[in-house]
Amino acid sequence: MVSAITCVAVALAFIVTSSLFLVRRVKSCAQNEQDIIATPTISRDCAVFTSFGSTRIKGSPDDVFAAILDFETYSTWSPYVEYKWSETGADGLPSVGSSGTFKLTDEDTICRTIPVRLTMLDLKRRVVSEVSTMYPRWLLASERVQEVLPIESSPGYCEYRTYHTYEGFASYYLLLATREDMIETERQCASDLDAFIQEKTSFGKTKK
Repeated sequence: MVSAITCVAVALAFIVTSSLFLVRRVKSCAQNEQDIIATPTISRDCAVFTSFGSTRIKGSPDDVFAAILDFETYSTWSPYVEYKWSETGADGLPSVGSSGTFKLTDEDTICRTIPVRLTMLDLKRRVVSEVSTMYPRWLLASERVQEVLPIESSPGYCEYRTYHTYEGFASYYLLLATREDMIETERQCASDLDAFIQEKTSFGKTKK
């Protein structure tokens, strides 16, 4: 009996040790290949990986950020993303702490609706972010950040960045199984926003 218990204890210790070793190796690989970016509520130490996309857009930072904050029109320029907020102010914007949903559809038409909470809305720095609330954070959480930065060396242009940072034990599975797809979705979203801004600009010129 004692021998059986000892064997089970040794086996469990081996499994736990192996799992921790695998987690450390996987996270080390992620840090080497794709930088991990801290978000308003996920520190770099807690993060597992980041899926990142960016693009240079011809347009003013304020105009591009205004397009990002127009949550109701996302589906008109991005086939992958849709937002709905439970409450908005007179300006049509949710406030920090507001709850809502983030609907993500991938190329295989698999649709996932994720409950989220707004964690940042900085009009001056042009940053908006929300964190998922579907699971306990120790299991899985993701925080999306969108930001618009002026390009000092190129007047009339700005950089749009969109990224998700993940934490929690289940993030390691996503890192191994779907990271490349997630990165491609971020890049596609950035490309779609660029196309939308250029189309909007061209329409404005034609209308004049």
